[in-house]
Amino acid sequence: MNVWLPVQDEAGVLAALLARGWVVAPGSPYRLDGAGQGIRITTATLTDSEAARLAGDVAAALDPAPSGRSG
Repeated sequence: MNVWLPVQDEAGVLAALLARGWVVAPGSPYRLDGAGQGIRITTATLTDSEAARLAGDVAAALDPAPSGRSG
């Protein structure tokens, strides 16, 4: 089973996930005409604990750390 995840910055999310130990596919080879950027994640062989860790790592990759600056 594969999951298509729309993202704003395909290369940035791929790099962030790779830094966390995940290899996911860029969406460009699978993208339909007119579709935005995305990544393709194969989930078929993940254990429950791996899936939970992947979900957290994807969330972190999609939401960059705060800059530490205030208002």
